[in-house]
Amino acid sequence: MNHHILSILSIFLFTLSPALHAQDTANAQQQYNELLEYITSVDEPITLEDFASRYPTSPDNQANNTLAALKLIKEPEPNKKPKNALPFVQYESSIESILTPIPSHLKPIIDEHLARNKPALTAIRNIDFTKPCQYPIKYTDGIAALLPHLSQLRQAMHLLRLDIYNAYHTQDHARVYDNILTILNLAESLKNEPIAISLMVRISIISTALQLIEPITHNETIPADYKTKIITSLQPIDLHSIIPDGIMFDRTSLIDISIDDFKLALELGNKLPEDLDESYYVASKHYIIYYYTTLIDMHRKGNVSIEDWRTTLGEIPLTHMPAKFQLLHLGGETRMSNITKCNIDQAISAIKDNKPFTFNISLDLNPSDAQEATP
Repeated sequence: MNHHILSILSIFLFTLSPALHAQDTANAQQQYNELLEYITSVDEPITLEDFASRYPTSPDNQANNTLAALKLIKEPEPNKKPKNALPFVQYESSIESILTPIPSHLKPIIDEHLARNKPALTAIRNIDFTKPCQYPIKYTDGIAALLPHLSQLRQAMHLLRLDIYNAYHTQDHARVYDNILTILNLAESLKNEPIAISLMVRISIISTALQLIEPITHNETIPADYKTKIITSLQPIDLHSIIPDGIMFDRTSLIDISIDDFKLALELGNKLPEDLDESYYVASKHYIIYYYTTLIDMHRKGNVSIEDWRTTLGEIPLTHMPAKFQLLHLGGETRMSNITKCNIDQAISAIKDNKPFTFNISLDLNPSDAQEATP
């Protein structure tokens, strides 16, 4: 890719200029140490052990109960014909909207799969979501930490979505509501998990719920009180508060790894010259940790936008383009949004007045860019 060519060329030119090389990297280790001192001074972790100690497990932790319920889910039978694929569960299915009528040949297949998963569905709906949920994560493993619960949560979401599809077309409004609320609760079980990928899975699950809510609330045959219950279930959702913690986990993981391991990580996807000395990687590591810290500080102040982030990264010299590309990618991963009470109230008002509305979901770095419900 062009940016890889630019990386190679810029680093090559950089290594040909001893003066520039010395100017950029002579104090790399000193600057790096000073940055760690700053992070410590604002009471933020620089070791994974310290990071892990800040997330003690609650005595009321519901993670084991949640995982036990998720493990009850049974996989569908192997699909031999694409036309028989279970909607929302098997990727071969061509059905993408719950508004699509259930094909007659699929109804018995759906009923059979839901019957097999009745114990799982019952257990998942009966999880006590009022109590904290902290899934077992070995934070001290850093970026190598295993997160099997994320795929299990998505599997549960797909199953609940299938049940919503079936309930919607049998006019079982109560089950539609219970399932949507359960999907949102599964997403919120991740709300205190300080890992970026967990934040993205949480957003993905919430987004799925919103995609279900909009067509359902447009249906005039569904009672208004059920529509209102569905919309009000969105009120507690806050997609912004944990973002700095997720970035902090990435930063702490990066601080924790050795220069040799960092070199391997930086070279992944970037063909770097083989003769770069250690000072180049120390400087690159400093850049990434420094801008992680900048982004965390910006979030704490509630003053972040994609444009500001890209402008800030413009200060990174071309010689460290691989580091810059990693940080630009982070900007894309951290596009978040708040769902505010004001917007939810607007949607509820529109439903009560039998007026259609649409969710305009803005996923941005700026916490003030809230989701809008347009009557």
